[in-house]
Amino acid sequence: MLIVTSFVIAAMLNTWKAEKLVMMTWKGKSHPYSLAVVSPAPFRHLLPSYVSLALPFCMFCFVPLFQEPSAPPLNIQAKPLSPDKPTSLKVTWEPPSNINANGEIVGYRLYSIPNRQTSDADARTSDIVGSATNEFEIDNLEVWTDYRIWMRASTGVGDGPASDPIVARTGEDGKYRMAPTFTALHV
Repeated sequence: MLIVTSFVIAAMLNTWKAEKLVMMTWKGKSHPYSLAVVSPAPFRHLLPSYVSLALPFCMFCFVPLFQEPSAPPLNIQAKPLSPDKPTSLKVTWEPPSNINANGEIVGYRLYSIPNRQTSDADARTSDIVGSATNEFEIDNLEVWTDYRIWMRASTGVGDGPASDPIVARTGEDGKYRMAPTFTALHV
């Protein structure tokens, strides 16, 4: 869904066409916008009477071509990297569908936290730059621990919604830990 962010009242000019693209700055970054034509009728009550009387028959609005993604990354999976790296998880995913990307995906934000913790505020965040990658290695985790993992996709405008969390367990370290033994003494 496209969101109209601003309106510009202008007279109809033959040189302006609905498919014309303009560059505007929004949230500190320059983005392409499509110039569309809409009727001013629904907006007349928002304008002072002297302006609404002078309104032309059409109003131009700028519609951003890029927005935050409207869906999270898909098919997120995580598994222990290898027996040699028990404190790492390899996370893989697919980007949001083209219709939900709302522009070019420029990166991802991956969150991980031990599943025993109840607050997501302490989650570790990893920023993954670029859209060409679909895997990431999370290092320095606890051995044989369940982790809750979720992600967001990002365009140049901002982050999309968070995915549903998945749970993955890190590997064992292979170190044998003997339970303490007790010996009874007869006196």
